[in-house]
Amino acid sequence: HPPHRLSHSRFARSFARSPGELLQHVVIPMLAFDDLDQELWDEDPEEYIRKGYDIIEDIYSPKTSAVAVLTGLCGSKKKNQLDSVMAFLATVFREVAAVDMTAATDANMVQARRLDGAMYGVGSLADILRRSTTYKPQIPSLFQTYIMPTFSSPYGHVRAKACWISSEFAAVLHDLSPETFMDLLLRVQALLSSDHELPVKVGVELDRREVG
Repeated sequence: HPPHRLSHSRFARSFARSPGELLQHVVIPMLAFDDLDQELWDEDPEEYIRKGYDIIEDIYSPKTSAVAVLTGLCGSKKKNQLDSVMAFLATVFREVAAVDMTAATDANMVQARRLDGAMYGVGSLADILRRSTTYKPQIPSLFQTYIMPTFSSPYGHVRAKACWISSEFAAVLHDLSPETFMDLLLRVQALLSSDHELPVKVGVELDRREVG
């Protein structure tokens, strides 16, 4: 087995008993940008980018294991679990949005990483959310309220994640809310011309293929 592999059946039983604690202490931290990511981002951004798109790296990544568990738990026949996950992720978005993130403090770094993990979680559930009669209509509001502001985050990894999650939902935003889609397109174009961090610029280029 690859390292960090999670037992799906054991996790599912634990999740049913205490979904919030497991999301908070296991899944979101595994999905979130961490110290190793930061070190690579700062010292070798080209390698950070390469690892992000390397299939072999994905097999051994704890993030891949966390995504597999999350998507497995939130399948189409498990609406109650999807509701629990989305409620938790919405709480993270609200809590981080209430924080002034402009100062480069350790506390803000923690919040930025929580946000990164929550965005990764929502993006990983894109296929399920697009098929959901409950959540699909809420996608434009989610973007307007919580995702659009992340394009101006002082944290590069959050801006990069904004590009990635936008590519996951670009088509549904185009169909459901042309105004939101155009706002998204403008923010992507603004990052392309203004951002100087290589992983963000690569994310913008990939996002443009989906957005515009």
